[in-house]
Amino acid sequence: MKSPSNSISFKIAGFALIVLFGFISFAPTLRVGFLWDDHEMIEKNPHITGLTRENFHYAFTHDVFDGKGDAYYRPFQTIANMVDYKIWGLNPFGYHLRNLLMHLLGACLLFYCLWRLLERTDVAFIAASLFAIHPIIVEQLLIIAGRAEIMSVAFTLGALAFALRKDLIGDIHAPFFFALACLSKESGVLFPAILFLSGVLNPKFKVSWKKYIPYAVILLAYLVLRQRVLSAPFPLPSFSAAALFAVRDFPTILVTYLRVLLLPVDLHSHRRMLFTTWWMWMSPILLLAVFVAALKARSRIVWCSIGLFLLGLLPKMPNLISSSLMLDHWGYVSGIGLYILLACGFVWMFNQRPVVKVMAGVLLVGTMAFWIGMSRWNISHRSTDKDLYLWALRYPTSSVVRYNLGLLYYEEERYHDAKLLFEESLKMNPDSAMTANGLALVTWKLGRPEVAVPLLSYWIQREPRYLPSYVNRAMIVRGAAGLSDLDVVLRENPHYENARILRETLLAEMGKNAASR
Repeated sequence: MKSPSNSISFKIAGFALIVLFGFISFAPTLRVGFLWDDHEMIEKNPHITGLTRENFHYAFTHDVFDGKGDAYYRPFQTIANMVDYKIWGLNPFGYHLRNLLMHLLGACLLFYCLWRLLERTDVAFIAASLFAIHPIIVEQLLIIAGRAEIMSVAFTLGALAFALRKDLIGDIHAPFFFALACLSKESGVLFPAILFLSGVLNPKFKVSWKKYIPYAVILLAYLVLRQRVLSAPFPLPSFSAAALFAVRDFPTILVTYLRVLLLPVDLHSHRRMLFTTWWMWMSPILLLAVFVAALKARSRIVWCSIGLFLLGLLPKMPNLISSSLMLDHWGYVSGIGLYILLACGFVWMFNQRPVVKVMAGVLLVGTMAFWIGMSRWNISHRSTDKDLYLWALRYPTSSVVRYNLGLLYYEEERYHDAKLLFEESLKMNPDSAMTANGLALVTWKLGRPEVAVPLLSYWIQREPRYLPSYVNRAMIVRGAAGLSDLDVVLRENPHYENARILRETLLAEMGKNAASR
């Protein structure tokens, strides 16, 4: 006789409740407009305005920002934006709806995969419900550009769901979804390791080495394509930097993410590794206690959950080592390992005497209510660009937030406020050509072109491939010198819309001047 928690009706109800919980937690994002990177990636992007052959080719041969931001190779994210533009135009509701549905799909796939692997629907249901509601992903649902993380995780779980079938259909579809995960975001490369970990968790799903050949071929093709487009491989730190990071910083990072996942009261953009001495000393002790407890448990679930937690942070290691940046949503995958352990703990408590069952119920409901409340509270307090940046500035934060708020003040013509923020941002990150360009523009607006132009010229010499520097210098100097700068830009990128518009403006100005003479 089947346990009620493993019955078909329980599984169907489980899917429905997971979707309901996730919707309650994140439905307010459907009322949010375009934020942060959305302005460049969607509103100002001419390459998503049609499902054309040229735009598809562009998606696979350019980074998502086309040289106007961080260099990310995520062609399927651009294609998703193209599809949404075809359906919704520039109505942000449809874009947010897709993001929310992808997150809920990921939660349902997690439920399916865990019940297959653990053969316990109750544990799978609780873990997937916690994943569905946790506010760690709130910023990626607020900002449409954050869909890369959500899509990659959903496709990764889809690949795992097909791989667990262990039949021809699964063998065909799992590599396909693995490719979609990689083309959505770099973290998709984790799937083969997750598949291996699944075989450790439940030996029934262990696959032979031959099954990994299609994934290896796809991974190699993806890395080659990515390097051709970005002209750079994944950033690899030096051995000395990696060793210092492993001893000094990594334990504190792990404990910080554990704390943020369990108590998400201070989520914000661009968390920094600013650790106090006592926190750095306590972190190894806390991790040692976890390790001892795991040894005593002697459980595959415990060790595989810890492995998944560590694995989720693996693609972020180069950034963690090379900079002090710790983004909250980097815990999206790692959190699954924690949710599995919490679910196992709750189910164990539910199997104890009545008073413990009641305590478990109160604790589970209280945790879910608190996490849902934090998700909705974050959405209400971070639903505009200004709110998002001002909230982040309440915490030790990064140069990026200061730059973004400075840009917002620049657009509002609050030039003195913008200048202060750009100067602070550049002091925190003196290697940022983007911030230097912002400072040059606001200096120009404050009536100091003799300062702005040399600053841009310096950065053009330092980073000749950063095209906005040429465009901004052309906007200030105008005339033939400006046209010369724009010709450099358009030779490198003929589709650079701002450069094309400015070039037409300068030609018209020069024509008028010639006519007046």
